Amino acid sequence: IRHRTHRRKRKSHPGELIQIDATPYEWFGGNVNDLIINGRYNLVYNASLLVKEGMGYALGLDKLINTTGESMLCFRPLYPSVRTNLDIVWKKYAVFSKPAQIFLDKLIEIISA
Repeated sequence: IRHRTHRRKRKSHPGELIQIDATPYEWFGGNVNDLIINGRYNLVYNASLLVKEGMGYALGLDKLINTTGESMLCFRPLYPSVRTNLDIVWKKYAVFSKPAQIFLDKLIEIISA
């Protein structure tokens, strides 16, 4: 994250500007209008490789990448904290590998308990 003006565009309506929640940007001690996001990611591991190379910071959930022992990375919780819900979806008649099926069965067992 670097300081500059940033406006995020909604994919479904090209060119339409949307309001950005200021809370995450305030964690960095700046004004939401002074920040620019240089990139985004959907795989936190890939983002961690960029962070290791000194290309910035990555915001993500705890325990998704190794930040223990001799890791060059660390996890810093944000304050005030943010809570979110996660959804797990799959195709109704998907054929899974044996490990994926075991994972899904265990997940359903835990959620149903």
